[in-house]
Amino acid sequence: MEHVTPDEFDSSILKDSERKIVLFYASWCPYCSNFKPSFEAASIGGARKVGALVDEDENPLWDRFDIQAVPTIIAFENGKAIARRDAKKSIGLTRSDLESLARELA
Repeated sequence: MEHVTPDEFDSSILKDSERKIVLFYASWCPYCSNFKPSFEAASIGGARKVGALVDEDENPLWDRFDIQAVPTIIAFENGKAIARRDAKKSIGLTRSDLESLARELA
C-alpha cells in the first residue's frame, strides 16, 4: 500500500485519472490497527490502494474530506470522490464494509 502526506494528496490522488481507494487512518486508533490488514489484503476492482495517515486534528485532510471518525475509506476517480465508508462508533470498519464498497464500484 502506497502512503501519501497531505502535501502529496492532490498530485498523487486527485490529479490522477486512475481509480484509487484511500484509507484515512490514525496510528493511535485501535479500530484502524484492526482494519488496516484487511484493507491491504482486499481486492477492490483493481483499484490502487493508498493510505493517508491523519494522526493529528490539525491535518487539513480531516476538514477537507469531513473525516469524523477513522478508519474511513473513500474511492476517488478522475479527481472526485465516488464512494465512501465511514467508521461506525465503537466498531470502526469491517470486511463487510469493504465488500459493500467493492459491489458499489463494480
